[in-house]
Amino acid sequence: MEAAILTQQVRAMGVDVPFFGSNAFADPVTIRLAGDALNGVYSAAGWVPNTPNPIGAALSAKYKELYGEDCAKAAAQIYDHVLVITEAIRRAGTTDRAAVRDAMNTISDFQGAITRYDLRTNGDAGRGGLLAQIVDGVPEIIKPIYSEKIIN
Repeated sequence: MEAAILTQQVRAMGVDVPFFGSNAFADPVTIRLAGDALNGVYSAAGWVPNTPNPIGAALSAKYKELYGEDCAKAAAQIYDHVLVITEAIRRAGTTDRAAVRDAMNTISDFQGAITRYDLRTNGDAGRGGLLAQIVDGVPEIIKPIYSEKIIN
């Protein structure tokens, strides 16, 4: 909500330049609330409903089918959390808390709906995002961003 209000206030003051915002600026709720005021805004987004990631695209399509609206980042994050936890349980071969935690710390190069995950260092997980610009209410992806993990 704050990103939408901020954008509308900036535009109401007559400031008509593109600016750069956080993940919130590419969120479907922000786009709906801000309307045309969001046009031209850039976002460092972890998730957009029109993601090129095949797993994310399938999630986005199913979410739209079930709920009639675009999938926001919060739903995609929860989806990925469940995927990662399920993978850790599969690797551990049990639901024992300590075993699942230890197995989770072995996960690397695991593709989720949002990004690839590597949890080998203290649970620091996601490695990617998207540079997007909002054009006519749609976050157009300019460039995927991915940082390699350095393991010491």
